[in-house]
Amino acid sequence: MHSWLPVFIIIGVIALVVGPVMMMRPSHRQKQLIALRAAATAAGMRLRLDAQTPKGNNSNAAIYSLPWSEAQAITPWCLKRQAFSHEVHFHQQWDWSGEGRCPAAWEAALLDIVSQLGDDIVGIEADQYMLGIFWQEKGGLTRFKSLEAELNRYRDTLSQRHL
Repeated sequence: MHSWLPVFIIIGVIALVVGPVMMMRPSHRQKQLIALRAAATAAGMRLRLDAQTPKGNNSNAAIYSLPWSEAQAITPWCLKRQAFSHEVHFHQQWDWSGEGRCPAAWEAALLDIVSQLGDDIVGIEADQYMLGIFWQEKGGLTRFKSLEAELNRYRDTLSQRHL
């Protein structure tokens, strides 16, 4: 037994050194998020994390925003997907978050936009400088590319509406 004791001690020391180092490596999901966020930055988007849970569940969302081609004279507004549909909501599960509302000239286009959004989009917001979507970052780079095209289309559609 005495001859095995140094072997166990060496194995224990190696495990104590290598274990924490291995724990610091990014997981597969973290690597995916790094790639998504790098692609968004390369596409000219701004990214920020949402501090509030959008649907009242444990899902987190990142806000991917594109700048308007020209600043918009609007009050900042935000629509978030709720856990239930109600007649007082803007549209089905979509309800206003905060005091701001979109311009009246944008309501029909915004109604069309929110009715097309996938389940992984849990919010949409705009201010004078940007239009953004709250995305749960599911679906990888393929989904990101389609969201980038959609967000560009939404931005163009809304900015063409006269205020």
